Amino acid sequence: MLKQLSRLERTRNILILAFVALMAVSLVLFFRPGGGAAPVDPTKSTEVLAVVGGEEITVGDFALQKQNLQQQFARFGGQISLERMGYSDEKILDGLIANRVTSQEAERLGLGASESEIKDRIANLFRDPAGKFLLVDAAGKFDMAKYQERVGDVAGFQRGVGADIAREKLEAFLTAR
Repeated sequence: MLKQLSRLERTRNILILAFVALMAVSLVLFFRPGGGAAPVDPTKSTEVLAVVGGEEITVGDFALQKQNLQQQFARFGGQISLERMGYSDEKILDGLIANRVTSQEAERLGLGASESEIKDRIANLFRDPAGKFLLVDAAGKFDMAKYQERVGDVAGFQRGVGADIAREKLEAFLTAR
């Protein structure tokens, strides 16, 4: 009888060890670092945070704005954080909403930026102090690669320049009265 009990104990121990080994292998396979889904890029998100006059402000818009602000402050050697400068997530979102409201009101009043105004403003942004245009190649022609390197998202940059021009026109319109 004692022999049978010792055999069952050995079988029990083998089953427990097999179960522990199975659990260890499954943990390694399912929870290994980098083994899950690819990291999500918030700048590509289309989840809506706010709707302003029918225009959506997405998580992607918010993430891009936050990223742009961080890059601006990184020029100071990374010693200044957004929080230290008073830029909370709510303040960044409020700024995006205010920009959309201003742009929509400028468009409603016919004060939007024309293509030529946007082109002229961008050309002036990329001139050296002597007035020479900086985004040209060796042959003196416009270099799109340099432009993209400087601004990143070209369409977004141009929209932003257009919104700035429209805001300036709206401010001039309102203060002229």
